[in-house]
Amino acid sequence: MKYNHFGELLYELRTMCKLTQGEVSDGICTIRQYCRLEKGEYYPRINILNGLSKKFNINLHNYFELYFSNESVASIKCKLEFNKILENNLAEELPMIIEEFKKHLDFTIKENCQMILYARALHSFYFDRNFEQTIELCMEALNLDKKDKIDIKKNDNLLYNNIELSIWNCLGSCYGALDKNEEAIQIFSSMKEVIESRINGFDDIKLVSIYEKKIYELVLYNLASSYMLESMLAPALELTEKGIMFSITHNNIRFLPNLMIRKFELLCMLNEMKKAEEVHRTTIELLKLVNIDGKYEKQIKKLEKIYNECHNLK
Repeated sequence: MKYNHFGELLYELRTMCKLTQGEVSDGICTIRQYCRLEKGEYYPRINILNGLSKKFNINLHNYFELYFSNESVASIKCKLEFNKILENNLAEELPMIIEEFKKHLDFTIKENCQMILYARALHSFYFDRNFEQTIELCMEALNLDKKDKIDIKKNDNLLYNNIELSIWNCLGSCYGALDKNEEAIQIFSSMKEVIESRINGFDDIKLVSIYEKKIYELVLYNLASSYMLESMLAPALELTEKGIMFSITHNNIRFLPNLMIRKFELLCMLNEMKKAEEVHRTTIELLKLVNIDGKYEKQIKKLEKIYNECHNLK
């Protein structure tokens, strides 16, 4: 079924569950707020979205993804190509996909327009190494259709869709690259809080999307890295171990090698060499196991470099 606005979906879910508006809103928001939601007068903040997701036992964040997206063949094709480029680290092909985006009117609406700006930001980050320009592109994307401009120091949990989470992550990485770790920590900490509120909002982890699991591991890694640069080694190690445990528990190992390498590096910095040796052996075995077509060759070399540097300091 095609909905004209988010409230129509809420109405259908509520009537299917045979609940009153008061019963749905209880513990989440006021009845007046909920009535306005069903009328399509405004979109919920993330805390309300989390509460409604739990109430109906459905991931409403995924609906936001569909609702803000234009489902034409053109947009779907471009998005698939874009995701393929990101998955295979083919950032040099970003200009090509940007030009493809621009050919279609579909990419004038909010999320699709954000995708163009995100692609340009990634190219600026990885190839031009122009971090100031990347920040400008990220902020332009995040401020689309917003009355009040985004303030990174007052992140109000207004992170609704996956592309915005990706843009925030890019923004945090930029500040880290500029040695502005305070801003990077602020961004990654806010992202961690937002994603954990999504994940913890479901009794069944299967309702959490694959993307949310991936971005959660990446945010934990990036936040740990930012803490490490500030010599906050204990919280950096705690976050890294949390990421490793999440990756293993949910069988989502894309970032596991990098998390394991980070843990080894932190243990060396903390001079816990016995634990570091154990992690080194485990990580080498893991990397050799997943190193299909030399995909993790760089990580293996990086690990050995850190290992040799640690031993030279002993």
